[in-house]
Amino acid sequence: MTRAPLWSRSAVLAPLFGLTLASSVSAEYRNGIRFDPGREMTARAEGAPAELDRVTGFVGQWDVEIVLPQSKGDAVKATGHAEITFMNRGHALMENFYSESFEGHALAALHFLGFNPGAQRWYLAGADSWDVHAWVADGDFKGAALVLSNIRRPGGGVTLTEMRYTLEQPEKDTLRLKVESSTDRGATYSTVQERTYSRREASADLMKPSSRHGSPAPDRFPEAAAFDFLIGEWNASHDMTFPNGQSAQWVANATAVYALNGSAVMEFNWFDADPNLPDAATTILRIYNRGMRRWENLYLTNRGNSVLYFGGVREGDRIVLHSFDSGASGTISCWVFYDIEKDSYHWYGESSTDRGKTWNKTWKIDFERKPPKTES
Repeated sequence: MTRAPLWSRSAVLAPLFGLTLASSVSAEYRNGIRFDPGREMTARAEGAPAELDRVTGFVGQWDVEIVLPQSKGDAVKATGHAEITFMNRGHALMENFYSESFEGHALAALHFLGFNPGAQRWYLAGADSWDVHAWVADGDFKGAALVLSNIRRPGGGVTLTEMRYTLEQPEKDTLRLKVESSTDRGATYSTVQERTYSRREASADLMKPSSRHGSPAPDRFPEAAAFDFLIGEWNASHDMTFPNGQSAQWVANATAVYALNGSAVMEFNWFDADPNLPDAATTILRIYNRGMRRWENLYLTNRGNSVLYFGGVREGDRIVLHSFDSGASGTISCWVFYDIEKDSYHWYGESSTDRGKTWNKTWKIDFERKPPKTES
């Protein structure tokens, strides 16, 4: 078996509920704080999918032992730490990961696990600071094991590689994960990695945020600064038009911090100001993919408990994001940031059902920055 290429190591060596290959956190750690109060929860929220009870035991901080089989010679072994918490106000799980030294460089990762009742599928989504791209896998329980997979085409070549993640919790203080790959459409699999998680005593200093909003990584690709204007705390005014022509308006809170050790931006949005949207929340991770020269985004919402993977580029003084395919309905969706100023910006969503010939604006948001707060 050959060693997993870099494209797969973001889904192999760092995540599923990521692992660090170093035992300490660098003084240069650049993450901002978590605004989502789900981090303090020990059980799923009322109204969240009951299926989450099957993974509530994952919540906590862990010491991890990692075994990486090699085609020649002895297996490579490593150790690390992971923290798993609730997110989106108790409707999904989130893993925060940091390695001070991973094959000679720092590596940070974020991963999200949830259950989508509409599709009756579990999803796993994530990104890391080294491969700097987002991805999504899906799956279900097979007996006591949660099995998820995704398929990629490494290097843009002909060969498809399927990654399979099998996660089990044989006892309260132990988790086990096996990561496998297949290049023959699932006929055979090779073990890429095996991990054993041991619960550790919780510490507030583990992967402690550097400041309230964090700071950018100094070695980012220049275009990766395009979303820095989001950093901070905002008041948002929404105006949505429905297919029947009716509209609705509401207000919301929005925050954004640096994540993935300063290589990405993560937003937390909540709607407490509107009594018709109790506990509604979204989380958005935005990362710039150097190889594809595009922004990639993971959007998670606790209304429907779904995840959306999409992206785009800067076009003049706007940033234009879009769905990567039209889906079964043939509808193309697009989301545009415009009129970007220091203390305000604007956003609209639009859709097309005629392959982009005409567009209908369906959602508009105006953002105004809140007064600054003292760093903590």
